[in-house]
Amino acid sequence: MLNRGLYELLPFIYLITSLALVIFIDQPTRWIPALFFGMSGVMVLRWRYQERRRSRS
Repeated sequence: MLNRGLYELLPFIYLITSLALVIFIDQPTRWIPALFFGMSGVMVLRWRYQERRRSRS
């Protein structure tokens, strides 16, 4: 299992990786992995938000 601190940071790591790929890599295909990392980060954040909202009520 992951450390709780790393677990909480994981979606932000995905988003930062996505931005780094777009900014620092100079290949035309950089958009493919950047898109996947970005979508993964947003999806994980959304799932966590929905689950926390559901468990509060």
